[in-house]
Amino acid sequence: MLGKRIATAVVLGLVIVGAVLVLDTWLAALVLGFFWLVGAWEWGGLAGFGTSGRLAVAAAFAAIVFAVLFAGVPARVIDTVLFAAAGLWVAAFVAVLRYPPRFPPLLIAAFGIVLLAAAWLAFYRGHLGVGAAAGRGPALILVGLVIVWCADIGAYFAGRRFGRAKLAPRVSPGKTWEGVAGGVALAIAAGFAAAWLVDRPPLTLALVAAAMALISVVGDLSVSLLKRWAGWKDSGVLLPGHGGVLDRFDGVTAALPFFALGLQFAHVLD
Repeated sequence: MLGKRIATAVVLGLVIVGAVLVLDTWLAALVLGFFWLVGAWEWGGLAGFGTSGRLAVAAAFAAIVFAVLFAGVPARVIDTVLFAAAGLWVAAFVAVLRYPPRFPPLLIAAFGIVLLAAAWLAFYRGHLGVGAAAGRGPALILVGLVIVWCADIGAYFAGRRFGRAKLAPRVSPGKTWEGVAGGVALAIAAGFAAAWLVDRPPLTLALVAAAMALISVVGDLSVSLLKRWAGWKDSGVLLPGHGGVLDRFDGVTAALPFFALGLQFAHVLD
């Protein structure tokens, strides 16, 4: 099982990094959009929908992707979606704290469409590279992904070595506050190291990285909450040894909008 898990992670990582660094923005957005499209299908199932409902959630997400790629969307609309997602992740954290009460299926589905679309829009805008980031979009997105991956790695090892105080035992018993601290610490280190890529003070990127690490935990807990509501072990079966797309993309989905907003406040993405 561990070997399958590692092999899947390596292949997935190569696909994502290759798409980010090699493909132009349009194609890279389609590749990453595919994963979030599958995530939309999974989200519909976690909301309690059957095939038709899951297709509707996936179709709504796909419509947003194609509207942006083929028709274009004003920057202010993208900003609105990113801020809406930030607010929804706060609401999701409240839902984790209030478990077991749940939201109605339609509301869960609507939340999912906004949150998944916001993550994709943040990827698209970042990879496109606007403002001070012109020409550096792929590197910028890779920085964001690496920060989230470092947060995951730091949380895993710190949790295993030092974990004692449970973070949200009713939703995800394995997560600890020590793991969160380890994830934030490694994410901050990654932010400091990557500051030269965005030509901004290391402290700025460290603060953005810390926020991303914390919100990635909220993303992880939120998907765990949905799985508990649905009675599922995994969100899907696409990724052998891992489960579904949401099982692996939960932290990235939550963190990327905050990455984009943080870079906008730092006048990297204008």
